[in-house]
Amino acid sequence: ILNTLIECNLKEDIHLNQSTSTARLQEFGLKIEVVRQEQQNKLMSRLINPY
Repeated sequence: ILNTLIECNLKEDIHLNQSTSTARLQEFGLKIEVVRQEQQNKLMSRLINPY
């Protein structure tokens, strides 16, 4: 999860460390899914409306 957060540029926003609880990691996992969905929506929008 930490690597994915770094890839999504969220690590600075949520201040993770090695002792982060499982519940918090699950919460961040939901954020990751939201970010991924938003990125996918942008890509699809560009494919449909390239201009």
